[in-house]
Amino acid sequence: MDLLTALGAALAAAHFGTPLAYYAAARRWLKMPWRIKPDPAYLPAVTVAIPTYNEVRRIEEKLEDVYSEASRLA
Repeated sequence: MDLLTALGAALAAAHFGTPLAYYAAARRWLKMPWRIKPDPAYLPAVTVAIPTYNEVRRIEEKLEDVYSEASRLA
């Protein structure tokens, strides 16, 4: 086996072997329940970016559309 083939085999073993070894070691923790209790009152924060260029006449309409969608989802 030449040097390049040996180096390729070593890199492949490290690239695929390390995650597989980690998964094999962590498998017992992956089966445990997460014990997460969802909060029904939680509302995520949302940022809306509205790209505009020379739309002075339509910006109010666009903002009202965003507000109506937000109120519909809440």
